[in-house]
Amino acid sequence: MTTTKEKDPHAADPHASSQVAGDHPVPRGDDKAVVVTENRDPHDIAAYIARFSPKDAPSQLAATPATLFGTEMQQLIGNVSGGGNMPQQLLMSLQNGGQYCWVANVPLAAQASGSVIGVARLPVPYTMIGITALSSVSLGTATIAIGSPSDSSQAGYWAPAATLTATSPQALGVAASLGVPIYVGYDCLTGQAAGYQPGHQGGGQYDDIILTVGAAALPASGGLRLFFEYII
Repeated sequence: MTTTKEKDPHAADPHASSQVAGDHPVPRGDDKAVVVTENRDPHDIAAYIARFSPKDAPSQLAATPATLFGTEMQQLIGNVSGGGNMPQQLLMSLQNGGQYCWVANVPLAAQASGSVIGVARLPVPYTMIGITALSSVSLGTATIAIGSPSDSSQAGYWAPAATLTATSPQALGVAASLGVPIYVGYDCLTGQAAGYQPGHQGGGQYDDIILTVGAAALPASGGLRLFFEYII
C-alpha cells in the first residue's frame, strides 16, 4: 500500500528565496542568488550618482561634477548649518520661504532735511530681496536713504542717499544687504534690539526700516510709495 502525505500549505519551501525590503534575494537551501553588501563613501560623488542611475546608463556623469560651491550649497555639502539651524537645514527664506511685500506710503509734506521716518516693520528672521520707490512727483534736490535704526551710521544700510526725480518705479538697494538674512531686528523708536516682549511694539520679534531725508526738504505735496519685497 502506498501512502501519500499531503503537503502543508504553510510550510516553507526549502528551495524558495525569501524577499526582504528592497527585493534583494536572500539565499536559502541551494539557491544560487548572491547577496552583495555595498559600503559606499557618502562623499563619493560618482558612487552616489551610480547608485541612483540606470544600470545600463552609458556614463555615470553627463557633465563635469561641481568642485566649488556657493555659500549655501557649501553649508549643505559640508553638512554644517548656517544661522544656528540643524545640519542640512538652511534658513527657510534661503530655500523656499514665502515671498511677501510691505507697501509703505509716505505723504509728502515738506519734511525737513534730517527727518527720520519709520516706513516698515518686518518679522525676524527675513531676507530682503528688493526695494522699489515710486513717487508721484520729483523730489527735486532732496535725497532719501533707506536704512536700519540700529545706529546712525546705518541710515543707508538698505539704500544710500539718492535723489528721486523720476515718477516711474526706481529700484533701490545695495549688494551688501539685499539677499542677506536678518536675524536681529531693531526698533525705530528706541534703536534697541527688538526681541519678543509681550505688550511691546508689535508684540514679537521684528525689524524696523527707516527713511532719512537729506540735502533739502521733501516736496510740500504728493506721495512717495516704497515696496519692500522679502522672504521668510
